[in-house]
Amino acid sequence: DGKIQNNGIPLNKFLGGEPIYGIKTGLNTAFLISNEVKEQMAKESPFAKDVIHPYLRGQDIKRWHPEWEGLWIILLRSSADHPWPWADFEGDSEDIFQKHTPLFTST
Repeated sequence: DGKIQNNGIPLNKFLGGEPIYGIKTGLNTAFLISNEVKEQMAKESPFAKDVIHPYLRGQDIKRWHPEWEGLWIILLRSSADHPWPWADFEGDSEDIFQKHTPLFTST
């Protein structure tokens, strides 16, 4: 047995179950962006810093460390557990979202 096995906690025990898939966007071309796009969005919208996060794919994880490829994910927390301005306005939530985040809602 190795040093890591003796001192570490296996991932399935840490998680309380087997690891499953990561985040599935449903439309990677819309939600996964490059460093260049992230920087541009951050300049144009203060909202961007709250919803753009570094993104690692399974293929980016190597044996001892990740090799980040400079991808970012646009990821909004659920209105069920975050007080977004549109959270309590079910019928008008899309209009309110568009007013607060025009950069993210271009048609």
